Amino acid sequence: MLRHIDLTEALSAVYALRLFIVERHPVTRHLMDALALRDNIGSHDVFYVLLARRLGATFVTCDRSLSRAAAPYCKVRYIASSPAA
Repeated sequence: MLRHIDLTEALSAVYALRLFIVERHPVTRHLMDALALRDNIGSHDVFYVLLARRLGATFVTCDRSLSRAAAPYCKVRYIASSPAA
């Protein structure tokens, strides 16, 4: 079901995002590794996996097959999604 947010909610979200501290990581340093993993991990996920490896972070996902594919490259935490109601 599509849900529209009202202007107050939208402004609140924009304000919160402006306070959010982010650190950018260029993907260019991961391009060769991403290319090497093209048969194991999808293009939308591979950079997150490689960044987790580089930072020594845990990669968290609700995708069981992705968690298995990422496990050789970084620490992974699989979180089972709740069954459909």
